[in-house]
Amino acid sequence: MDHPPSLDSLALHEVCITLRCDGGCFWNRHCRGPDGPVFAPGEGGHHFDPREPGRVRLAGGDPFRHGDLVGWARWARQQAPGFLEVEGPAASLVDPGVVARLVEAAPDAVQAVLPTLDAAALLALTGRSVDPAALLDSLRAVRDAGLRLVVVVPVDASTAPRLYATVAALRAHLGASLPIVLRRVRAEGAAPWPEVDALAASLTAVVDDPSLSGSLSVDASANWGACLIPRAAWREGMVPLSRTPLRGGDLLAPACETCSLRPRCTWRPDEAPPPERMRPLSHDEALSLHRLSPHLSLEHQPSTQRTRRDRRAFDLPELLCFAPFTSLVMCDTPNAPVPCAESWVRTEMTPAEQAATLGVPVAEIEARNATSYARWGYPSFVPANEDWTIQEMWNGPLVLHMRRQMLGGGPSDRCRGNCRPMLGVEEPFFDALTRPDGELTPEIVANRRRLIEEIRDGRSVLTAHPLELVLGVASHCNITCGFCTGPMGAYGELTERRFDEVVELLPTLMTLSVIGPGEPLMSQRFPKLLAHINDRGYSALQVSLTTNGTLMTRSWLERHANVRFNHIRISLNAGSAATHERMTGKRFFDRLLPAIDALAERKARSDSRFEFTLSCVLSNNVLGDLRNFAEIVDRANANIVVEPMYGNMLGLSPYVRAEKLRALRDECAAVSEAFEVRNPKVSRAFRAMEQFASERLRTRRLAVLPQH
Repeated sequence: MDHPPSLDSLALHEVCITLRCDGGCFWNRHCRGPDGPVFAPGEGGHHFDPREPGRVRLAGGDPFRHGDLVGWARWARQQAPGFLEVEGPAASLVDPGVVARLVEAAPDAVQAVLPTLDAAALLALTGRSVDPAALLDSLRAVRDAGLRLVVVVPVDASTAPRLYATVAALRAHLGASLPIVLRRVRAEGAAPWPEVDALAASLTAVVDDPSLSGSLSVDASANWGACLIPRAAWREGMVPLSRTPLRGGDLLAPACETCSLRPRCTWRPDEAPPPERMRPLSHDEALSLHRLSPHLSLEHQPSTQRTRRDRRAFDLPELLCFAPFTSLVMCDTPNAPVPCAESWVRTEMTPAEQAATLGVPVAEIEARNATSYARWGYPSFVPANEDWTIQEMWNGPLVLHMRRQMLGGGPSDRCRGNCRPMLGVEEPFFDALTRPDGELTPEIVANRRRLIEEIRDGRSVLTAHPLELVLGVASHCNITCGFCTGPMGAYGELTERRFDEVVELLPTLMTLSVIGPGEPLMSQRFPKLLAHINDRGYSALQVSLTTNGTLMTRSWLERHANVRFNHIRISLNAGSAATHERMTGKRFFDRLLPAIDALAERKARSDSRFEFTLSCVLSNNVLGDLRNFAEIVDRANANIVVEPMYGNMLGLSPYVRAEKLRALRDECAAVSEAFEVRNPKVSRAFRAMEQFASERLRTRRLAVLPQH
């Protein structure tokens, strides 16, 4: 099994519980031989802040065999770790008593350090004579005992040439699900970086062998720069990258100056790097690595210059991003409200983290959660808890946490790598603070001035209201697209209580965005809200809407002529009636085309500040129809969003089967080429999806794309 997805975000605390070991492994800095001391649980003054759960690794000479492992595990859990692992020499696992000790300690993972499965080499490297077959059986016994097993391969000049054979033996006996981690070992007194050539050859051989697919990564604290590993050897997890752009930092070598990966490169070796071996990565190479990282956006262009606008010109503080101070997103009611797109933010917060942010005891948070669960069926700090008002959400724990980190220089540790402001692609929240006063109402101007003053004063708790609100209004949808279940009536409906709160906020809002989670035009109260906006006017309020379009008509648009729509997105997901009907089971496509025509006409009017977008999720349903979809986009002069299918509902993902993925790649390439001159925007969108499919085929990653 793999580590949990959030493991790499936890700080690592390594705790040495013993210096005793019966072997002599050259990579083990804690080893003091068979007479080395052992430590009592808690000895050594180790302390962890329970408000910041981390990853605790019990290590040492040989903690598998020596020391009070169970006692240390009990002590570690009292420190509230987010993840507890034990690391020791794999050779010790052949002792059945060791496996019993591990089962009793019950860590979240067992990391077995194994340099090779060659018996003679194993004896020379560890000083212990172990039968490789017995060693493999003991690894299987650890896993059969219900423990999460990870094999760590220390890599130096002696083990790198054997790496292919080691991985092949582990895969043959333990399968592709076994996580294997490579950890660089510094060779004292040897020529610098002596293992690089052998490592490159071994990794290339591993990648070239389809039978060796599976989890193979490097230790983030002891690894190699991407410039030292040949592109043919790149695979998912091989090169750790920063989730957010790194600013500043010293150059490791002259090659770094022109390397397109530099903003994301986390390589900070503990010895001088070999400049003669370091090769700067091109734009395309950097983009290929980005696509191999689970944290980074498919759309990111590595060398794209940040669109950061001059804060001083508007007398604004030098914040990296203003979203936590301008915007509140509460469209998915079971999840915490966020300041921007939900897929851009890591929303999970423990009660301890929430308590620390709000400055209250953990017991108070737990009591609030208990009350909320009893009444609403959800924890306290989510919009589904209707006792929590929008103004309280605006100063909720997650938003406060992100504000404080932005005030400290940013980015927030909650920002995911696909955040477009973090990537430098755009600054969608800056306009809310810089739009001219003359375009706004006195209520908005007064609220915005108060907000800017509070930002300048460095306040995280705001009395000013948000300028932008993203709202969920519907719990049902009238179609089923195959790649989306929607809330199925379980959550998301705009309630009367929330309706009244939104109406109170409207005079100071600049933007109201409505985005599901069901189909907004099926909402019970959204029509009432639109009618209110239409009748009142709200001359400075811009409204954005995401819809499947099947209930939108020309007369509907005319009826809401006083609503200042600035953007409407239709999730089309098809290019023909046959495809749309196959996807939804309903004959609604003919309803969509007149709505698209009406939106195109609205965009064409010179006096209308209005954009609209047609989007398509690349599922098996739409294969063969992408050219037709592109034609509709081009004819309507619409913006375009083409995105991969996440998950694999009904087996519709083309990303899990090579023949489907090849077909998708080829079709995207053909559409991109057909529109290269005619509509570059359409061409670029499909070219990006072609490149993404090509990279997954090249690296043989036929797997479900994880949900945001």
